[in-house]
Parts: sequence; C-alpha cells; structure tokens
Amino acid sequence: MVQRMETFLLTHSSWAFLSVLLVVALSIAAKSAQHSWGHFLTLLFSLVLLFIPVLLYSHYRAVRSEEQATYRDQFFWAYAFVLHPLLLLAGRHFLFDGLLWLPSHPSNSLQADTYLLMSIGGSLLLVECLLWANQFLLQKGRNLQWMSFVRLEPAILLGMLLLSTFAVFATNKFQQGGEELSSWARGLQFVSYVLQYFLLLLPYYGLYWINHYLLISKVLRRKGFLYYLLSLLALLFVSYPLIAQYIYFLPIVHELKVYPLLDGRIFKDIHFITPALGLLATIPFILAYQWFQKNSKIAALEQEKTATELRLLKQQINPHFFFNTLNNLYALSIRQAAETPQVLLQLSQLMRYVIYKGQKESVALKEEIKYLNDYIQLQQIRLHKSLDLRFEHSLEDEQLQVPPLLFIVLVENAFKHGIEPAEKDCHLHIQMKTEGQSLEFHCENSFEEASELPGGVGLDNLRRRLALLFPDRHELILSSTENTFTAIAKLQL
Repeated sequence: MVQRMETFLLTHSSWAFLSVLLVVALSIAAKSAQHSWGHFLTLLFSLVLLFIPVLLYSHYRAVRSEEQATYRDQFFWAYAFVLHPLLLLAGRHFLFDGLLWLPSHPSNSLQADTYLLMSIGGSLLLVECLLWANQFLLQKGRNLQWMSFVRLEPAILLGMLLLSTFAVFATNKFQQGGEELSSWARGLQFVSYVLQYFLLLLPYYGLYWINHYLLISKVLRRKGFLYYLLSLLALLFVSYPLIAQYIYFLPIVHELKVYPLLDGRIFKDIHFITPALGLLATIPFILAYQWFQKNSKIAALEQEKTATELRLLKQQINPHFFFNTLNNLYALSIRQAAETPQVLLQLSQLMRYVIYKGQKESVALKEEIKYLNDYIQLQQIRLHKSLDLRFEHSLEDEQLQVPPLLFIVLVENAFKHGIEPAEKDCHLHIQMKTEGQSLEFHCENSFEEASELPGGVGLDNLRRRLALLFPDRHELILSSTENTFTAIAKLQL
C-alpha cells in the first residue's frame, strides 16, 4: 500500500490539480448554508467534471513513454489549460443555470461566475507552471542545490523588514493620522514606524538565533533532548521579562497599541506565552534547514565520490584495451607481417581517441561508432580466418551524446573469448539503434565449447559504469545458447 502511494506521488501529478479543486470545493462549502458531506462531495464532483481535461492530461503525461513531446501532446496541453477554460467561460450561463450541481451565488451575477472560473483556471495553470519549473531544476541538477546560494540569516532579517513595512501599511490608525501631516512628515513617520516594528521583532530573532545555533546545534546534539528542554525553558524565563520591558519602551506600542503592554504589567503571562509559541513554531523549520544542509553536503560528497570512481574505472579500461592491442602488434612484428604499419596507424588513431575523447563526459554517437569501426578493422587485419561480420546501426540522431568507451568492452570480449580462439567459421553481429532518448546495443558472437565465456575486469567495470552513469535507466542482458553469446545494453540517455 505504501509502495503504491509512493509510486503514485512520484509519477503522477494529477493529485496536485485535484488538490486545487478540493480547496475550491471546501471554500464554496464553507460559504454555503448547507454544511453536509453530501453537499461537499457534490461540489467536488461538479468541479472534477468541469476540469476533467486537466486531470486526464496529467494522467496521460505520467503513463506515456519518455520521449520528446509531439504535436499531439502540445495540442492536448493547450486544450486542457487554455482552450477548455475559455470554453467554460463562454458557456458559464449554461453551466450555472443547473447543468452541473454548483450553487448559485448570492448575487447571482455573471461577474461572480466569471471570477470563479478564472480563479480555478488560473490556479490550475499556476500549478502546471510550478511542475514545469520543478522538472527544469531536476534536469539541471539544481533541485536541491539552489538553496545553498541563499544565506539564511540575511533572508530572515529582510523578511522581518518586509513584514514590518506591511504591518505599517495595514495599520489604519497610521493612515488616518497621516492626513494631518505634510508628505515629508508622513514619510518620516512611516520610516519611524517601520523601524520600530523591526525593533519590536528583533528580540524574537535573537531568541531564534540562540535556539538555532546554540541550543539545537550544540546542546541538543551533545546533551540530549531533556537537557535541551531545560535550557530552552531557562532561556524563556530569563529573557521574557527583559524583552517585555524593552518593547514597552518603544513609542509605537503606546501610539498604535500593537502590543499588550499598555498596562505596564511586564511579568504578565502573555509575555511568556508569545516567545514560547514563536520558538516552538521555528523548531521544525530549524530542523528541516539543518537536515537540508547535511543532505546537501552528503550529496556533494556522493557526487565527488562518483566522479572519482568513474575516473578510476576509465583508467582501468584503457590499459586493459591497450595491453591486448600491443600483444596483437607484437605477434605481427614477430612474423614481420606486411600489415604491421597499417596496424600501427590504426592503433595511433585509437590512442588519439582514448586520450582526447575518452576523458570527456560525453561524445557524439557517431564518434563512438567510428571508434568501434576502427577497433574492428584493427582486429580484422590481424585475424586470418573466415569471419561473418556485421555492424549495423540505425540512428535517429548521430549527435546524440553518450559516455565514451562504453561499448568497447563488449566488442573486445567478443573477439577475445569468441573470435580469436575459434577454429571453425565464426560470426560477430553488432547492432545499434536509437529511438528518441533510448539506445540499444546488441553484440552477438559465436563461441566454441572449449572457449571461455566473457567475464573479468572488463564486464565488472562496465556494470559499475552503467550503474553510476544511468541509475535505474539501464539494462545489461548477458545470455548464451549452445554456441552463441549475446550481450544487450539498453540505455535511457
């Protein structure tokens, strides 16, 4: 059950749009004279029927294959989020006159119906934009990193300043009293009130700072929860009368009556309850922020570890390949074969690719294919036996980026374990095809019963590279029949 819920939340976005409709239904039900489950469920069902294209599109997007959006997808999206809401607006007379079970507004006005439909449509479109933004951040690898560029304390102080400004604007007494003053005097009074509101909040920021960087970060971690609780209570009992006395000196408290200190009772219980509730409200935020900081550091370390491991794997692959090739060249030189200069030229081209292209994170698919072709030609020069060789590739995009030196292990193993030891006719069939962002590489070779099946460092490194580069986005299938070994690699790039 939990696994199904997790899969649904991670793969479907329809729950986000359904939540918007749920909020709207709750809001209408709260203002209605009928407070019953039947009435509420009727409202929710009506809203779902009205905006069913949005829910259908979100479901379709979750179940479709991972590929580039087609014109059909774009049209479906445009209808669900743009055209359909416009059609609802055009037919609002028909909708609100009884076709669906939405309540008539008290004013029964066309303006109220228009506002309701525009609000719902705009909210659904806003959720869709947020989902797009989240997907963009995921693709760029910035979903968890963006907050690392935000300095927490300046952001909190700036928020306090903005809150103080908003509080002054919302104070009716300030607006009324300002009518008797000149514009210059009103400006100074406004700045003075904003500053005093900010100073009123500043002691509570101090309590938060002590709780965050001393009590939770130090005391809670080293001494445990009970010791932390005693420290927090001591902080509250010591600070609350001092904070109350400090706030009592601010003129804004008496002029605008924004704090319950007009009677001068510094030790009143409300002055203890206020900072206590404030601290309790900030504890989940502090713990979440510290978890995020810790998680970001762990993610950075994991990424650095992965990059280091990939570099080491590449360093293991390259010597493995060149040792085999140099052995082949050594055999040709002993026989003083005429193919030796050509083999040297082919080997230099392969080395150039490995040195300059092999160190990159990705290369164009056509470059990797040329590298495999050069390797196969090098092996054919050395081999003097009948070989049924096929290398076929069907590519939608030759510029598709792939990690370099990824498939050479399978081809190399095919020669080493199947072709070279063969005493009879042998074959090597290679196929590569792409569809959108999907890539399949098939390598099939013959082997004789006495031959050794592939294994060792090469395949182990390939498995590890695939696991690091394509987590949950790859499949490596190795199978053998009586005299045929097949390796299939499937990747989602």
